[in-house]
Amino acid sequence: MIAASTKNHNKRRNACLMMEFLVRCMSEALVAGDAKRSATVLKIIKKHFKQGSELHKEYRLASSLLKTSVSSPHVAASIVSEAKAAARSYDVDKLNKEKSILIREVNCKLRDKDFYDRPVTDYRMHATIGTLLNCWRSHSSDVDLSLQARYEDQLVEWLSTERSIVEEQALTDESPGMRRLIMKTMMERVNDRYADALNPVQKDIVRAYAFSAAREDDNRTLRAKLESVKSSLVEEIDTFCQDTSEFMRDKAKSVRERLLAESTEKVDDSVVSRFMLYAKLLDEMGKKDDK
Repeated sequence: MIAASTKNHNKRRNACLMMEFLVRCMSEALVAGDAKRSATVLKIIKKHFKQGSELHKEYRLASSLLKTSVSSPHVAASIVSEAKAAARSYDVDKLNKEKSILIREVNCKLRDKDFYDRPVTDYRMHATIGTLLNCWRSHSSDVDLSLQARYEDQLVEWLSTERSIVEEQALTDESPGMRRLIMKTMMERVNDRYADALNPVQKDIVRAYAFSAAREDDNRTLRAKLESVKSSLVEEIDTFCQDTSEFMRDKAKSVRERLLAESTEKVDDSVVSRFMLYAKLLDEMGKKDDK
């Protein structure tokens, strides 16, 4: 399928792409341990994509078109018709103002020369949908109707194509509304970008920490993850000490004592960073056991 050309597409004014860029930026900051930057990005998302804003409405519409998969072109055509009516119902002046304010805040607060160049899965379809939304609500005679019709055909084809849906862990379902949406998308970005760099336990810790930070009122899931790493690593060390030299046994016991002294009552970036290292050690010791 050939999607719309991105030559004349303004990605900065594409609500769905802006959310993708923000979420990816936040994920990178979180994994890098930059709590201040991740908090800044999250604040921008909450402020500009809050429920009821025109930007949030457009984002939800575009996101639905990207993620929906239906059984036939006839059903897809009906969805396109409904989407066209929804796009035309938005307050265009208010929407454009909200987009301009968002762009200005991203540029001023993040100061990231690569912000708009982050890779996004299905970028061309993001651009196609963004272009269509603009066409549908335009009253200008300059709209190329033949081009619009071609893009609509491409969207119908996209909606009619079966795509695999990645199931998220239950913890993302516990976070309501916009926070749930942010966290679900963010976890997808973490998985995509750091699939080779993080082991499964480390990714679980990142997910739980991000979820805990978004809710700001409950870190039970995160603490359970950390305590699990703690107890598993203690068991691995005890097993290791049964069949090693006295020198290595002393080193291992030192690590064990330090690990047992770790408290998960108050979890911050430094605690998470240490447990990411513990999770790596646990993974390496497990691999040695398998040999």
